[in-house]
Amino acid sequence: MRSGVDERGVTELMAVIEHTYALARLHDALLVGLAPPPADDALDADVRAVLAEVRACEAAEPDASWAPRLWEALALNPPILRAIWNKHRVVMAAGTLTPRQKRVAALGTAMHAAARVLQEPLTRLLEREGVGARERVEIAGVIYYFNCLNKLTDGMQVESDILAPGAEPAARREG
Repeated sequence: MRSGVDERGVTELMAVIEHTYALARLHDALLVGLAPPPADDALDADVRAVLAEVRACEAAEPDASWAPRLWEALALNPPILRAIWNKHRVVMAAGTLTPRQKRVAALGTAMHAAARVLQEPLTRLLEREGVGARERVEIAGVIYYFNCLNKLTDGMQVESDILAPGAEPAARREG
């Protein structure tokens, strides 16, 4: 593949992007005052266990005693909380791509989606892994560049020249 990542890695990358966009939209839908998180004493033991796992994995600060508000709001519906958290664990787990690479992709996606609620904890997690301001500006620059390029090619109605394996290229138009 052009990027040096095999098909499995591309599939993992696409899963991270899809999942991050979905979390951003879910946050927008739930946390505009429509779904206040339940009180801790209203949570059953299973939900508290899921939130404890979220805290351990997703807390922006070491030893945080709280889970990001999105996960707390999802506790209003325990089966949905478990399903989304299970998907999150699968998507963000080590595979062809490392968890760090996946968090970088998620940060870029959160930047593109203007999802500050995801950008801030991802930034702090990546800072703890040594990703500094210079690298974050580079990520933002890549997002900026490809957003502009995509808008330009969409506006010009440029057809893709990426071919499926074994496909024949279309004849080039002379113009």
